[in-house]
Amino acid sequence: MSTVIRGAGYRPDIDGLRAVAVILVVLYHAGAPGFSGGFVGVDVFFVISGYLITRILQDEMGHGAFSLSGFYARRARRLLPALIVVLGCTLLLGAFTALPSDFERMAKAAIATLLFVSNIFFWTEAGYFSPAAESSYLLHTWSLGVEEQFYILYPLFFGLFFRRARQFLVPALTGVALVSLATSVVGSHIFPGASFYLAPTRAWELLAGGLLALSPAHGRELSAAASAAGWAGLAMIFTAAGLYTSTAVFPGIAAALPVLGAVLVIASGNAPESPVRRLLALRPLVYIGLASYSLYLWHRPVLFFFRDYFDDNLVGAAIVGVLISFVLSAASLHLVERPFRSGPMPRSKLRALTAAGVALFVFGGVVTASGGLPFRVAPEIRTMDNIIEARNPRAFSCRTDGAIISSRFCLSSPEGTPSFAIWGDSHALVLSPGIFDAAHGAGATGQLISHSSCPPLFGVTRAGWRNRDCAEHNSKSLQYLEHSSEIKTVIMVARWAGSLNNLQRGGADDIDGDTGNQVFRDSLRRTIDVLLQAGKEVVIVAPVPSVAVEGPKRLVRAKMRGRSGPEPVTFDEFKDQNAEAFSAFEDVVPSIVRVIHPSDMLCDETICAIARAGIPLYYDSHHLTVEGSRFLAPLFQPIFNAK
Repeated sequence: MSTVIRGAGYRPDIDGLRAVAVILVVLYHAGAPGFSGGFVGVDVFFVISGYLITRILQDEMGHGAFSLSGFYARRARRLLPALIVVLGCTLLLGAFTALPSDFERMAKAAIATLLFVSNIFFWTEAGYFSPAAESSYLLHTWSLGVEEQFYILYPLFFGLFFRRARQFLVPALTGVALVSLATSVVGSHIFPGASFYLAPTRAWELLAGGLLALSPAHGRELSAAASAAGWAGLAMIFTAAGLYTSTAVFPGIAAALPVLGAVLVIASGNAPESPVRRLLALRPLVYIGLASYSLYLWHRPVLFFFRDYFDDNLVGAAIVGVLISFVLSAASLHLVERPFRSGPMPRSKLRALTAAGVALFVFGGVVTASGGLPFRVAPEIRTMDNIIEARNPRAFSCRTDGAIISSRFCLSSPEGTPSFAIWGDSHALVLSPGIFDAAHGAGATGQLISHSSCPPLFGVTRAGWRNRDCAEHNSKSLQYLEHSSEIKTVIMVARWAGSLNNLQRGGADDIDGDTGNQVFRDSLRRTIDVLLQAGKEVVIVAPVPSVAVEGPKRLVRAKMRGRSGPEPVTFDEFKDQNAEAFSAFEDVVPSIVRVIHPSDMLCDETICAIARAGIPLYYDSHHLTVEGSRFLAPLFQPIFNAK
């Protein structure tokens, strides 16, 4: 997204295409209606970068003028000045506005970005479309990591074939691209996070542009009919930007639409009279394209700053944020990018750039080591922030039992024989502290069996490959519980409504029903029947109310700024959101099965609270904090007091 070619071969229409790409990304992050798939602008950037960098390598190696050190030096001059300025300003802003936990993540992301590994950092942190990612001002820098990691190897690979086996260059690049594409297609289902962020599953997008540059037809003037492909290419890009959403399996085969669109647009530009070429070569678009790197860097920190501060007027915040992003990108282009990119590099500039980079790196390290400079905020805010950030230690310490695959399987106490089991998805994990506290008071030992996104239902699985082992996990879990003589009580916990609509049969031929709701009812009945026939007491934990996305964090940020927090979810909204699950409990669950309602303590007759007495109950939109789980312990005491 940051490669520029000027001179005799300069194509202004490519800068215009770059403008289209960055505008799509900006509108997506601004939440503009009609651009739910604007993130595909990054894929267009990848194609452009692959195309332009291949032209550079082909030209310089063809004339014997290529230098690897010179190549990397130009990349550094192109990328680092604006990047360091934006990272520095973002950290400075964070020092005055961010919660300690957010500031610590921001600093870690800044360090990773300086090292061009932010894609790896964000892959380990959260998915691109997850609510947790919403708080990251620097999430967009992941694409810089992909490009730079690609450019470390690409000149070496390209040069090896160009100099010694030129006839095999295109076949070799084609083979790599096909392997990358196949890995991306499969990986988007099996390991979606890695597939989205990592270079091996994105390389085919850059290579698509590279192979276009090496095409025998490249550089030839195309007929007017062939130039019409440019319109088709733009249509493909805008179709993806308008129709794709955060639920898309991406990149995978879905990314082929914007990638092929970008290839067609660039190829059509070989026709001088192409209307698409003339359109994209308009001066306003070319100027935005020239400033696209700075605009890409600036827009997310600016937009998210205004969103955080003016969350009561998100439309106004988005409009102001977009306008300011454009102003800052223009200033960055003229005052930062161009002075460092053109002409010789005086030692004074080199020293200043190096010193700024080192200072930024050191400051990021200090922020990280201190936990986000917590002294900046009041003790009450630190406490609330720490509660939200705390996670159940069992999420990391539970051992895996060979009989139950892909599960969290551990005891509430290292001593004692378990007399009950908590079985469910991630909600089982987060509710376990409160349940175990209640059990401890009665001298009972319990066992936790949890698998993320896998409700405890026999014979079903969640739609999609991402939960491909859910049915097997539940089958083995149920078999274990059925035949365990020690376990007398099974507590079933899940985000029931979140699972209900995408359930499908998977392993039980006698479960009928085509709809998710019917499959849910049949499987719930079958699972309970198996446990009851095995002599188990069955307890079902009803849905935990969901709150606003980023609600807990927004609440603490609001308190830090002396403002009211986000609107709580009403009790009526909670009932409506979970109506099908509650209906199924009434129709399917036998009267001898106890149903416990967390909403009895989390809600009153009007609202469902995000916090109680200053204690955050959630760490995201639907998972309880450890303190929130323990707040519910009295609800679970009757399970154990009767024994």
